[in-house]
Amino acid sequence: LLLVPATLVGPDGLLLATLASIWGLRLTANFARKGGFSGGEDYRWAEIRTWPGFDRGWEVFNLLFICGFQQLVILAFSSPAAAAASSDVPLNALDAAATALYLLLLAGEATADRQMMRFQTEKYRRLRAKEPLGAEFGRGFLCSGLWRYSRHPNYFCEVAIWWAFYLFSLAAGLPLVNWTISGAAFLTCLFVLPHASLDVTEVLSSRKYPQYAEYQATVSRFFPLPPLPAGERAPMRPVDAVLIGWFCVGLAVTFFVDIEAVLVQRPDLYAHPLMHARPVWFRAAIWVEVLVQAPFYAVAIYAFVRQRSWVRVPAIVYATVLLTIMPIVLAEQYFGPHASRRPLLVTAVYGAYVLMPVLLLVRVWSVDVFPSTPLAKRKAAGLAGGEAAAPAARRVRSPARKRA
Repeated sequence: LLLVPATLVGPDGLLLATLASIWGLRLTANFARKGGFSGGEDYRWAEIRTWPGFDRGWEVFNLLFICGFQQLVILAFSSPAAAAASSDVPLNALDAAATALYLLLLAGEATADRQMMRFQTEKYRRLRAKEPLGAEFGRGFLCSGLWRYSRHPNYFCEVAIWWAFYLFSLAAGLPLVNWTISGAAFLTCLFVLPHASLDVTEVLSSRKYPQYAEYQATVSRFFPLPPLPAGERAPMRPVDAVLIGWFCVGLAVTFFVDIEAVLVQRPDLYAHPLMHARPVWFRAAIWVEVLVQAPFYAVAIYAFVRQRSWVRVPAIVYATVLLTIMPIVLAEQYFGPHASRRPLLVTAVYGAYVLMPVLLLVRVWSVDVFPSTPLAKRKAAGLAGGEAAAPAARRVRSPARKRA
């Protein structure tokens, strides 16, 4: 595409071709720096061949998955470029935001790879020179820099890069969920599903490094998050995972769908009668969603991932506000002057906005939303005991100082 005249491709096509080329050149340079063109095999394939059935059907797996399916995934996650190139929508603010996000994530991936390369190079240099490894290199794995916040920051950036690339299809005028989403979705599955790339790497690291279990207990597996002191987090409940997913969906719907109801100046572009009329209560509800609910979603994601009980009060406020607004919305959709002609679709879409707040209220009903683990309780008790013992110790020492 870079060699085709701009009059045939357009500025949006050239932009996406340039971004994808930068990604490819960086990935190729990193592969070469790690010795990828010197022959040999990635160590993870040897692990996969030990899985049941893979030893006998390895050639078939190599042909269908490595040589075939992965090429289709690459074609799929780059498909937003085709959508943008075939669109007559000019470059806009969403294109600029997607470009900035793409380059930021690309820089993050490059930084994570560079930090890992420097660490491994220095570790093996010391081993060959028979120099002391010290605490940092003695562990065997990197846990500083970006690796302090995620056990796989390079994987996170790689997956997120192609979700940022997907935004270009939205900027080109396609709906929120469109055919180009398949690539980013499949790539995400290749990393995060059970027995996918993350699991293979985790198994190998756990087997190789005795202290890796402590690292797993304190550092997020995929999403970059502040590290947690060891032993203070209990295993995540399934209901919490469902709620975190709901909060993520809520953020996406707020800023990619609902905000259009107050920002787009041409309601005639929409077929729904309510979007044409846009009564005052409807616009007020959207602004409540943007200014109140969306910030809560971001805070709640952090609180539920890090198990912070202070989320209880914001969660109750959010749930009660939503349960107060939804009867008005549903009554208007079913019976109002701007009623929808597809009530079953309304029920399917808006039903979650009733069920999920109820589920959230049930989840945070207890004052202690996330009970402390035994280690956290012991640390809290020790801290309280130390604070109480300090004044007593000072009182005991005071007469001695006076006698002196």
